Amino acid sequence: MGGNGIAPVTNAARILGGIGRSAFRGDLSDSDHLAIGMARAKDAVFHVAADTSPWRGHRERQMMVNLGGTKAVIAAARTSGIGRLVHVSSISVWGHHSGIVNEDSVQTGRQSWVGYVKSKALAEDAVREAVAGGLDAVIVNPTHILGRYDTTGWARLFLLMDKDALPGVPPGGGCFANAGEVARAMVCASTEGVAGQNYILGGPHASFLTVAKEIARLLGKPEPMRAIPAFAMKGVARLHDIKARITGREPDITPEAAYFVCHDERASSRRAKDVLGYRETALSLSLKESHDWLLSQGLIRR
Repeated sequence: MGGNGIAPVTNAARILGGIGRSAFRGDLSDSDHLAIGMARAKDAVFHVAADTSPWRGHRERQMMVNLGGTKAVIAAARTSGIGRLVHVSSISVWGHHSGIVNEDSVQTGRQSWVGYVKSKALAEDAVREAVAGGLDAVIVNPTHILGRYDTTGWARLFLLMDKDALPGVPPGGGCFANAGEVARAMVCASTEGVAGQNYILGGPHASFLTVAKEIARLLGKPEPMRAIPAFAMKGVARLHDIKARITGREPDITPEAAYFVCHDERASSRRAKDVLGYRETALSLSLKESHDWLLSQGLIRR
């Protein structure tokens, strides 16, 4: 799942079919049904489902998916007797910090006004409670992810810039993880991670302007020269939010989205490197991987 809600099941099934795997369509609100699917996976289950919507209008649904769904997965894992649950969370559960975030940093996400952040932090609490009750589970916390198969995350910058439709570059920054390396670390966490522990999966730090410039070079487009000032982006987001309260329609930019893209987050992957053999990938390589895959799918032009 990703983007504003749920990624198409047909797309996931197509990708799985391409690597010789079958899909089982379940319902995150039905732990008994999930347990049927998990019965085929005795070694480990990877809980990667999430509603990532940045709009308050989806907050109730988001809490049902991210927290309620996690509780259902936990219940199904107990029923099916799987060896380990790998819960995929987010760097956002730590909230905004001025320094470098690591696993020992104080998590402030459960008090956040941002629905995604709060729901993911509470979901982590549910996993830790389950671990205290005997469930074998670990938590991984990716930062921004780049790589193949993405069409709704950072790939949107490629798609917009390819069409000369990018309205502006956000003023923040963050750490960028390679999708393949994140997947490998998740697999390793299923056997090597310590139950109940978090593992941050980060990467090179860069401003969003630096990322946009590199994407422009890959696409052969003029490089953006500056980012939108944070105060301007937050102001526009507030105006759009006021309009949305009247129309009931999700705006193009929300205060929650501005919360994410106006902040510069730095995180350490030291624990994941030491325990999971996690490897950080150069930003240029991850962006080229994303570019080449989008090109191969005909989603951007040559």
